[in-house]
Amino acid sequence: MRVLTTTLLAIAACAASSVAQGDWVGGQRFFVAPGGDDANTGLSRAQAWRTLTFAASQVRTLSLQSPVTLNVMPGTYGADETYPIRFPARGVAVEADGPGVVITGDDIDATIWIDSTGQGPNTVLQGLTLIDGNSGVLIDPINLTPPIVIPLPADAVTIRDCTFDDNLAGIIVVVQPGRRATHVIERNEILGSFSTGIDIVCAGESSTWVRANRLIFNEKGMTIFATSPPRACQPRIESNFFVENPCHLISTGGSPYVVNNTMAFASSVFGSPCGIQHTAFGAESITIVNNVLWNPGVPELAITGAFSIAFNDIEDPLDPNVGINNNVSIPPGFVSPALPFDVHLTTASPLIGLGQRGAVLPPTALSTGTLTHRVDVGMDVDGDSRMSDFNDDGQAQVEIGGDEVNTARLAVTAGADAFGNMGTSGGPINLTVTITGAPLAGVFLYQWFTDGTTPIAQSLFADPFGCLTMNPAQWALMASGTLSAGGATSFTFPLPTPLSQTETEFYLQAVTTQTGLDITNRQRLEFNP
Repeated sequence: MRVLTTTLLAIAACAASSVAQGDWVGGQRFFVAPGGDDANTGLSRAQAWRTLTFAASQVRTLSLQSPVTLNVMPGTYGADETYPIRFPARGVAVEADGPGVVITGDDIDATIWIDSTGQGPNTVLQGLTLIDGNSGVLIDPINLTPPIVIPLPADAVTIRDCTFDDNLAGIIVVVQPGRRATHVIERNEILGSFSTGIDIVCAGESSTWVRANRLIFNEKGMTIFATSPPRACQPRIESNFFVENPCHLISTGGSPYVVNNTMAFASSVFGSPCGIQHTAFGAESITIVNNVLWNPGVPELAITGAFSIAFNDIEDPLDPNVGINNNVSIPPGFVSPALPFDVHLTTASPLIGLGQRGAVLPPTALSTGTLTHRVDVGMDVDGDSRMSDFNDDGQAQVEIGGDEVNTARLAVTAGADAFGNMGTSGGPINLTVTITGAPLAGVFLYQWFTDGTTPIAQSLFADPFGCLTMNPAQWALMASGTLSAGGATSFTFPLPTPLSQTETEFYLQAVTTQTGLDITNRQRLEFNP
């Protein structure tokens, strides 16, 4: 039993650490609301500022000394704003204080422009809906303070749980010469872009991590243009759904890693559909592993230059990659192959367990002192871990595509909104967590905190589960027990009351055990006093 427990703790630590994102612990707190007033203090919901433009001007200087959280109350922002609204690339979290925050752009400028480097954790945009902008978000650190002292990377922005609709471009990332970027773009829905959903323009070093996003009906799903030296621009494109984009991914220069994505049903509205197009300038090399390329356009793959293509499901059986390097051409078994397309895998999909277990995203070109940064295949488009053994064959193979089939699920049923915000009202929180899975399976529930320093953590690989490193002192076993005969159980336990001026983030994840180990999806939660 002690050996089993130790193994479970190690596995859970690996699973937990897969989300180490450089998240927030503490910081000054301010509020913005459509019914606020820019003459207010901004220090409470009752004293909220009115415009994001004014709020950004106030927090910019403050963020150079300590982290700042800007809570944006639900409502529509736009008529009184001056675009672009400019934030620094470090030290500010701009978070929806509940669902329904809509920022309407002006079709001329970027709606939000992240343009300078401060101190502290990475800047975070969370839970916002950005519409009708020239770009929803432009990351272009041009007004630079002196470079940050190692070990903090120079430019680090996290954009998560946001919606981008009807912008010319959803997100544009510009990496200037001599700069390093370790951005994270995750769990966003980007649709209806008239140019591109996500555009990375790289003249410096970049390992921007694009994962678990839904890119739907953009003229181009994602574009990459790199002029920096070979392999200095290495974006990680992992576990995304590309659906109904005329072209899903166009890459010119750079050495992107395209791992565990689903690219399906390319549209012909804007011309000939295409899947992945990559053109190398020199020694660049594209890696394409564990992807579903199903009706993504013809050709599915158009690659000029060096490449590594393995363990993909490619619709065209005549593609020269089919039949070698474990590339196959078999119907993937989507939930709904007709409109509206749902490209999750059915529980009977032939792609379950066919992915490459060792498809770890390799070390980036970035270094922190003597340490390199690496990310792992750790989360699918729904937040499910890439360590599941759904078909119980004893092999921790991942599924091909952006979806990891998983029956072990975790849900927070009390105290949190759609973005994980929990109001404390000055007192303790009794949090209820429900876990479902195989009947009578054992279950272990873990809680952990992240270190708040960098969005892409140093990674060590622990075969066969994969792992990102974390401080063991940051996680704890919160509860354990057995699922009922119906395959469910709930735990209720108190969480400590944070300091009144902090917005501490933490994660919950569970492991269920029976014939094998199933690791649940993960939940990010945040104290909102």
